[in-house]
Amino acid sequence: MTNSQQQRHWASNICRAANRVVPALAAALVLAIPTTLPAHVITPTSTSLGSAANPAAFGQPVTFTATVSSASGTPTGKVTFMNGSEILHTATLAGSVASYVTAKLPVGTASITAAYAGNAKFAGSTSAALAQEVTQAPSAVTLSSSANPALVGQPVTFTATVTAPFRGIPTGEAVLSTANTALGVGSLTGGVASVTTSSLAQGITAITATYLPAANFSGSSATLAQTVQSAGPQSYTLAASPLNPGSTTAGNTSAYSLILTPVNGYAGSVTLSCSVSGSGTPAPGCAFSPPAVTLSGVAAGISALTVSTTGSTPAGTYGIAVTGADANAAAPSNGPQMLTLQTRTAGSPSYTLTASALSPASITAGSTSASAITVTPANGYTGSVNLSCSVTGVISVNGAPGPACTFSPSAVTLSGAAAG
Repeated sequence: MTNSQQQRHWASNICRAANRVVPALAAALVLAIPTTLPAHVITPTSTSLGSAANPAAFGQPVTFTATVSSASGTPTGKVTFMNGSEILHTATLAGSVASYVTAKLPVGTASITAAYAGNAKFAGSTSAALAQEVTQAPSAVTLSSSANPALVGQPVTFTATVTAPFRGIPTGEAVLSTANTALGVGSLTGGVASVTTSSLAQGITAITATYLPAANFSGSSATLAQTVQSAGPQSYTLAASPLNPGSTTAGNTSAYSLILTPVNGYAGSVTLSCSVSGSGTPAPGCAFSPPAVTLSGVAAGISALTVSTTGSTPAGTYGIAVTGADANAAAPSNGPQMLTLQTRTAGSPSYTLTASALSPASITAGSTSASAITVTPANGYTGSVNLSCSVTGVISVNGAPGPACTFSPSAVTLSGAAAG
């Protein structure tokens, strides 16, 4: 067989072998490829929604909290908070929780939902609608007067200021009135409304400012006492209580209260003075505390007067005249006030002794009995008093000694007032 014949023979054999091997490999390759690919699994979620304040007042901050739950793993991604179809805010989950704070919900019922967008691993979900109630915000009124007290016929402006605890400034109207009469209606600007009147009668009148409820704010009111005085001349009066005590021993003091009352809105500082007349010298002295009283037009003022005597003040009757003068030297409209003090001559300083009954009053030989001795100063006595005692009666029986007595302490010091 020639070389060319051999080559053709080998080639034919190789082709026949290839025809047998290639189909087998093809079949193996086909069997190794799956007929279907596994599906990509997305985990279901559920979203719940809560409110930190329901109901809430208008302008009150409310925190909404969305919680996204899954049976497998912790969802991540975004949550969108909505009021109906209105998007309020989008927040990022942190540990399955997202929050949103708002103070801008209108009065009424808002339908709030939280929608979780989902991601490649977790399916999206939306919470059930939460009915968030928003009520009118409470309001508070403060009322002030431009002149209190005022004179009859004087224009007085009453100003009502309305505030609310949260967002927003109250708007609307405030009505000013007395118990029986409407004084006027003021429109609020920046929460403030004013009404001016000059028709108030003399006396004390209760003025009320009533804020009428508005869309976002509830109503409220406030009252003040307005004093209206006669347009007559301004002055002040003095009134004095009796001296206490009205009768005293020389060397002691007596006191009383002086009341200054403004008339027709009088305002100013009144300096007080007093003078003493009577039985002899040295006469009692007098002093005020405070020595001047400032009046503001309405409230009365008070000063305390102390009348003092010395041990050498003669016994008798003394008159104390009390008056006042302001910066214009105006005296009280009801004149000076007169007080009377009776003094007695003080005796020589001394002391007295009193003893309680012995207890027990009857004893057997060898026993003891006791009594309390009280030492009382008279007329301001001061000093130390040494006590002593003696026993009278049976001194001894059959040679045995009789009763003995002792003190504890043996001396008592007096300071002029308290007993020892």
